[in-house]
Amino acid sequence: MEKTVRDYDAGHIVEAINIDPATADFDAIIEKTPSDYCVYVIGNTDEEAKTFVENLKAADEEKLFAYAIVGGYEALEKAD
Repeated sequence: MEKTVRDYDAGHIVEAINIDPATADFDAIIEKTPSDYCVYVIGNTDEEAKTFVENLKAADEEKLFAYAIVGGYEALEKAD
């Protein structure tokens, strides 16, 4: 899911964090995320984003609101 630096610099959501799912510390992500925030995940593929969200929710289903953006960053841009 981690974008290359070039891809990330070309466009990302304000305050986005580029995370490699292979090395992600889901507990740390949850700990650092304020309880009133929603986490939106964009992956290289829709399946990758959905899997990342499933892993986040498995770590803390009660506190975290996490959603996969189907269609990636391009779909998000078109939704504006």
